[in-house]
Amino acid sequence: MRFTPFITITLAFLSVFLVALPHPVAAQETLLTLPPASEDPKATALRQLIQNYYNEMDRATERFDMNGGFKYIAPDCKIILRDGTKMSVKTIRENATMIYRRAIKSQIKTEITQFSTKGDTVTVETRSTSLMRIKNDNGVESDLDATGQSRDFWMKTKNGWRIKQSRESDRTIKINGQIIQE
Repeated sequence: MRFTPFITITLAFLSVFLVALPHPVAAQETLLTLPPASEDPKATALRQLIQNYYNEMDRATERFDMNGGFKYIAPDCKIILRDGTKMSVKTIRENATMIYRRAIKSQIKTEITQFSTKGDTVTVETRSTSLMRIKNDNGVESDLDATGQSRDFWMKTKNGWRIKQSRESDRTIKINGQIIQE
């Protein structure tokens, strides 16, 4: 699930500790891309740039830097869960405060698995892994492990490249190694 890693871990946290999100699998479209070896140099450079943006957001999220974690996400970004539920960036950001209060440490990695361009738009499929140590209200620490995939739609804006839509396609959440949501 690759809403950005912060969104991934936020949704994992929310689904475990705050709300019980339904999770029927939604139909997925097929993303057609050229294999990396046949990409033109501009597409290769853009793919690396966007991967660098994901890396930057990952590092910011590990530092619990909310602004950095959302740096390349447009304020009006549409976030769509795999069951079709829509969430706003504002909602995700509001819940981040609770997560940061409970979080002790975080490791996140996002990688681009598919990439295609068309004009000033880029479609990216990602795979994310997030591991966060959290403390509940009673002081008990747990490891929250979330993996997922998403399709992110980037657009070139006056402020540079921004994610305008993120559509979750898969998610698995474990607490202390035990699967609690697939």
